[in-house]
Amino acid sequence: MKLTWWNKRIKLNVSGGIRKRCLKYAAAAAALTVWGCGLAACSSVQETGGTADRAAVRSVGQTERADALRQDESCEGQLAQNDGSYHKKHKKKRYNKHKKNYAVSDGGSEQGQGLVDLGRLAPPQQGTVRLASWNMHDLFDTIDDPNHDVVLSRQEYADKLSILANVLSRIHADAVGVQEVENQGCLKDLAARAGYPYYLLVEGNDSMRGIDVGVLSKIPIRNYVTHSRDKCFAGSGGRPYYFSRDCLEVHFNHPSRLVMLVNHFKSKRGDSDDSTVSQRMAQAGRVRSIASGLRKYPVIIVGDFNDEPNSQALSPLTRTAGLHDVLSWMGSSRVSFKSRHFSSALDYLVLNDMLADRMVDRSARIVVGKEVSAASDHRPVIVDVRL
Repeated sequence: MKLTWWNKRIKLNVSGGIRKRCLKYAAAAAALTVWGCGLAACSSVQETGGTADRAAVRSVGQTERADALRQDESCEGQLAQNDGSYHKKHKKKRYNKHKKNYAVSDGGSEQGQGLVDLGRLAPPQQGTVRLASWNMHDLFDTIDDPNHDVVLSRQEYADKLSILANVLSRIHADAVGVQEVENQGCLKDLAARAGYPYYLLVEGNDSMRGIDVGVLSKIPIRNYVTHSRDKCFAGSGGRPYYFSRDCLEVHFNHPSRLVMLVNHFKSKRGDSDDSTVSQRMAQAGRVRSIASGLRKYPVIIVGDFNDEPNSQALSPLTRTAGLHDVLSWMGSSRVSFKSRHFSSALDYLVLNDMLADRMVDRSARIVVGKEVSAASDHRPVIVDVRL
């Protein structure tokens, strides 16, 4: 009697266990099915997009852009867990492969104080001169140099020149301080396409990437001074620095005796210490000293300063008597650098007292638009002055 009852109990327990096990197997099978769908989606994305992305990295060759791509591929690798929806959801945010660079499309015109769309930008009024600054974002040629430069194919180089020249011709600037140009040959080719009869680039101190600063101009250039070997100090007793590229002092053959100082300060590069801060502060302080020695001239200081307007590093230029950061009126809409993961106000137009008195009110603006973002991750900054 007890044995019979015990056997029935065993059978009941075994039956219940089998039922639970079957439910687990069914759930596992369903999970495997979903995982398989995600894996198929991941494979499809890698086959269709991965090759083009890696080719784009080779054409541009910038280290941080390659890092961004690896992060992108890492996200795509997670498609196995989210059934392939990532690529569809974020498709509009992917880099513009057709332009062979990593600028992010604005996706349309923007609204904001001081932002002007390239398609709506009018030429300067008669009697005024438009001055500008623009970081060209890796304008490299087709020659493999000893430093860590980017080597473009002939077609990629022609495409890069075309998209830059298209923007420049529509900005209508009389003189443009440029950054991230490999050599004078590149600048000469760009000048010919964009309609600038005068150009100047002097090889600077960047032995790592080989990028320099220069000038494109419709005004004849009378003279120039390179400050690449100037010693820059962040404070009394501090270590000396040199300019990361140069502070190129350009004197124009114009009745006003206009002078432009073109700069490209040390990048943060994600550093967590104060080394790059001290270097930018030293460079900013030296530029202020150079401008002070030119106070009898109308002087404009332009360039990519690689820091925020309220930073301590840039205080010698942005918060000092006799110099005017003319883009400061824009407030929160002041975004001159825009990438996939970061946006900031890195580009500057600083006028001394003599030139600030001749500035057209609120003519200091940032140029935006799809063509701009296709050409560079930086936006041109412009100002009109009466000279």
